[in-house]
Amino acid sequence: MAAAPTYPFAIPSLSKTVPDLPALGDLDTHVSINAGDPIDVAHLKNADLVVRKLISQLNAPEDAGVTADMVERAQVRLHAIREAHAGVAHAPGIMDGITAIRREISIIKEDVRTIKEDVRTIKEDVRTIKDHEPAEPAPIGSVPENFNRDLSTYTGRDIAKLIFFYNLDFGIVQGDDAEKRDIKVLEFLTCH
Repeated sequence: MAAAPTYPFAIPSLSKTVPDLPALGDLDTHVSINAGDPIDVAHLKNADLVVRKLISQLNAPEDAGVTADMVERAQVRLHAIREAHAGVAHAPGIMDGITAIRREISIIKEDVRTIKEDVRTIKEDVRTIKDHEPAEPAPIGSVPENFNRDLSTYTGRDIAKLIFFYNLDFGIVQGDDAEKRDIKVLEFLTCH
């Protein structure tokens, strides 16, 4: 035999969420619903009647001490009860699915904590690149393989290869045009 359906979450009494709620005759505003309590249609009917009574008192010519905020909170409580009833009646397995998702999220959070701890404990010298001295420039008089002595045929790529080989920028700056780059490379190669 299947277990009786229960409320999947707690719903506080209206008098708890609205302490200054006026008396509503024979309607009960002090009943809280606990998670796991059996579904009871009486809770739904009572919450609906409370909302109707509060709306009528709010719209009454004499001041009954009811505010729009009180009506809103009563409506929110009614919606929460309706949601619980609808979930049990029309989507009975949804809470099991949500529970499984929550469990998976907890596992993921624990995995992330473990990874953070592992990363934190890795030695500092493994995590950071050590400072290093730049390589020494090529010795004076040396030239790269397949060196072309006709500098007038050099492209930007050829000059970049020379910069890499000599580990020196020849004084070339970003705004220099092709002619200036050629002159600076030529000066370097002829003066050294």
